[in-house]
Amino acid sequence: MYIANEVYRKTGHTVYVDASTKKTLRDHSEGGRGRPAANLGERPDITVWNRSANTLRAAIELKRTMNFAPVAKDADRLMKSLKGDRGPKSAYMVVYVEAKSAQTVKKRLTMWPKKLGWRLLQYKVDNQVNGERDEPWHWGIGLMRT
Repeated sequence: MYIANEVYRKTGHTVYVDASTKKTLRDHSEGGRGRPAANLGERPDITVWNRSANTLRAAIELKRTMNFAPVAKDADRLMKSLKGDRGPKSAYMVVYVEAKSAQTVKKRLTMWPKKLGWRLLQYKVDNQVNGERDEPWHWGIGLMRT
């Protein structure tokens, strides 16, 4: 919820949490005629509506994982949603990882976007939790974009 609130606060765009693309389009009377595309049933974790163009602006997935497979699966799903005319124009993924080594966390956050052909916009690696060191664990969060 925090990320959705920050997106709204900084952009002013309407933000949907865990809503299907079909529902988002219907809320804005953009359902279209005829049979809907198969991928409109997808439910990104966060969907951002572009108020000026009256289209879906972005789909955002949030992922907490220790390995690459779930990240690749979500990335594939996001890429499919970008192909449709009424789908989002861009896709992002926020990935949270933990490991005993800061270098392992950094390697995951920097290598995974390369494997996907995505861009790493920003990342942070730390071992502080509420101001105290959490030895020997390190955590990291990264923001990737298609």
